[in-house]
Amino acid sequence: MLISGRELARDLASPPAMSVGKTMFIRRESLRRMLWEKLESWRWSRPDSALGRAFSCYDFENDTDRALDAMTDHEIELAILHEKGECEAGKLLDDKLQEMLADFDYTPAQLIARAVRDHLADCISTLPALESLGRPSSVHFYMGNLGGMRKEIFPGLKAAYKAWDETGDFSPVRYLAERGRTHWAELAEQILALHAGQGKGAASAVAKLAAENQL
Repeated sequence: MLISGRELARDLASPPAMSVGKTMFIRRESLRRMLWEKLESWRWSRPDSALGRAFSCYDFENDTDRALDAMTDHEIELAILHEKGECEAGKLLDDKLQEMLADFDYTPAQLIARAVRDHLADCISTLPALESLGRPSSVHFYMGNLGGMRKEIFPGLKAAYKAWDETGDFSPVRYLAERGRTHWAELAEQILALHAGQGKGAASAVAKLAAENQL
């Protein structure tokens, strides 16, 4: 695991975390910048959202720099947990899913395959660890960043989060993570089988399969 602090140069894209093979790269400055941009966007209308609840756990109104540093220190743990999950998911799938993504360029199937891999990684690593961290801000932050295709194919997570937010009981999220490890691994294998049989032509079948197998 390599964690960078201050960066003197970067490419146009600056993801906060990534993994290549067995090596994880975590970029603190990129994460801090991402948090700042999300905070500024949220401040325009201050909606009552999961992301807003995450920001409310820190004193951004009185000391923005210190609050931003504290949030970065906390949420870098989530980035590490997700990348660990990615590595474990890669072992389960023999990294075949990554090899398939290029064939699905510019189709919903690519977004679906990425979302399935992300959910598998999080059900293996991130979601179970959120309970042991005992930090509500990180649960809110995780849900606040759940968007796009990831949100579309995992609607049960929103309901589990709502139950936790109202009662403080994490068991609905824990139960869903346990189910998700099997569900997303099986769905990934089905997607790989479709691709093995149809190649690029499997894109529409993959979209249909995902629509029928939401969790």
